[in-house]
Amino acid sequence: MSKQRSFLNLRNASRGQTPPEPGSIAIDGYRVESLVGSGPLTAVYRALLESHQQHVVLKILLPHLAESEVFAQRFLQAANAARLVTHDRVLPCYDVGQSNGWVYLACELIEGDDFASLMALGPIERTRAVYLAWQIAMGLEAIHAADLVHGNLRPSNIHVDDEDGVRLADLGLPALIDSDPPAQMATPTALHLPPEAVPGEGGATAAGDIYAVGVLLIGALLGRTPRSGFTQQRLAQLHAASQPVLAELPAGLIDPDLAAVLARATALRPEERYAEAWQLREDLERLQYQFSPIHARTAKSGGTASFSREAGSRSTRGVQEPAPRVPPPVRRTLWIAIGLGVCALAAVIAWVMAAGQAAAVPAAAPAAPVAPVMPVEPDPIVPSAPQPPAIAKPVWAAEAGSDALGRWADLTVGGARQRLRLIPAGNFWMGSAMDDPGRSADEDRHLVTLTKPFWLGETEVTQALYAAVVGTSPAHFQAPDLPVESVSWNTLQDFLARLGGKTGAPVRLPTEAEWEYACRAGSDQPSQPGTLRGWTVESGVDGTRPVAKLQANAFGLYDMQGNVLEWVADTYVRYHRESVTDPLATGGVHRVIRGGAWNLDASASRPAARSKALPVAAFFYLGFRIAITD
Repeated sequence: MSKQRSFLNLRNASRGQTPPEPGSIAIDGYRVESLVGSGPLTAVYRALLESHQQHVVLKILLPHLAESEVFAQRFLQAANAARLVTHDRVLPCYDVGQSNGWVYLACELIEGDDFASLMALGPIERTRAVYLAWQIAMGLEAIHAADLVHGNLRPSNIHVDDEDGVRLADLGLPALIDSDPPAQMATPTALHLPPEAVPGEGGATAAGDIYAVGVLLIGALLGRTPRSGFTQQRLAQLHAASQPVLAELPAGLIDPDLAAVLARATALRPEERYAEAWQLREDLERLQYQFSPIHARTAKSGGTASFSREAGSRSTRGVQEPAPRVPPPVRRTLWIAIGLGVCALAAVIAWVMAAGQAAAVPAAAPAAPVAPVMPVEPDPIVPSAPQPPAIAKPVWAAEAGSDALGRWADLTVGGARQRLRLIPAGNFWMGSAMDDPGRSADEDRHLVTLTKPFWLGETEVTQALYAAVVGTSPAHFQAPDLPVESVSWNTLQDFLARLGGKTGAPVRLPTEAEWEYACRAGSDQPSQPGTLRGWTVESGVDGTRPVAKLQANAFGLYDMQGNVLEWVADTYVRYHRESVTDPLATGGVHRVIRGGAWNLDASASRPAARSKALPVAAFFYLGFRIAITD
């Protein structure tokens, strides 16, 4: 991991500097509204990006620092490097530049608090503290994958939104100007630096970032930054005496598994810490499910598991996909040899069979030439209701056919029937535009391409089908033609497996992108026009309603925008703003929920509207529909 150098050692340069008044700042394209706070490098303002009518955070380099051309250029270089990291746990940097003598960067405005404000309220409960630290580790994983380090992880640089979503800020802008407080008290930056680092001297490392995450988690459990109030001299003495920061936690406060993770993250020697941020992230994720860590030494295991991953093997742009393990060289060689042998044997068998068929079967007429594949147009495909020719029904279908809305196929179990519609491949704009009514901050608009058609349930899974597969229905509102609800994401996995076993169909949940694509059915409107297509609060009902009683959309799908909310396959992550193909997010803990519900306002039923829940959650307004790959 490469080191990121300090800009300048201006330790006392910011002492006594007053942030500029908002009215005195003139930056093209922005209207500066109010001062939010200030630090050793920048003054932070709430501003309006006039071209989008969107509020942002504007960080302006303090004027006495901007006067140094060298410092200003290095500030801009670091800020531009930070823009390369696009991850849902790293605060997006929209714009960097100079205007009318002001040096600035513009970031996303997060409604919520910083980590320091949460700690000021007192000790944070273990489950929540681990969840927050896990998100910090996810952000570090993306930063390190870009060959950068943060270098200044401390509570004031970690934003926490109203739903406990974490964003790492000030990437690439380490605290280069820590003013010397009275009595040489240790600064907030120094308290989160590892023993091998010297405050203000640069040399930030990935191992130092990992140490800082451990200190942050200890601070969350304590409700204060550990060793706050210590002098620099006292801090150096503790490091020299090999006193780990973990000793600040009272005995018995945490369990052995969490203690093992913290011990490795905050080890005094860099080589004894987690080698990579993904290892820390993985252990923190396991703690959330009551599993023991696999990369940290525990009393149960008596050792430390060791794994490796190829550099750059993980996605860092919103969709989190687990990277494959790298097997030992000998095992890799063995499996390659076996694979080559199997391929050679298959080739010989195919040659023999082909020769026999050639002798027994007369030569057929030459096949008609295959039409060339035309290049795909760059503009998004707006699918229309398909009118396909008649072809054989899927092997899993009891019956199949087509009508004015396209192809359909019926899946049956006992006396229960589930009709599915074939959804064509295509691409579309996922999310919502900035001016869409009811838009939420997690709906960034981006182009999505779905390369394969798929079958999707015409309706939500009914209680009749669920009971035919499982034997009973867990629903709060009981009737065979009502959608099943009160079923968790984890529980319905058993239903999908049983349904697939009974029918031979590769049944699954739709991805979030497939769901929105099918809901829109070719429309790019914020909400579907025309006749009511879903049961919501405005419908005046007091519970779920029988399926397929309202108008279907252009793909022949019912109740996509109301009756019960619907689970989808993805974990909840923030969208990235680049075009993607066949996305499936797998790096979060919460699962995505889509659609509207009988007890929610119509604004929640917009095609782009998103919500989330833990996979163990079950509500009497939350169900699902099935999908099958064509």
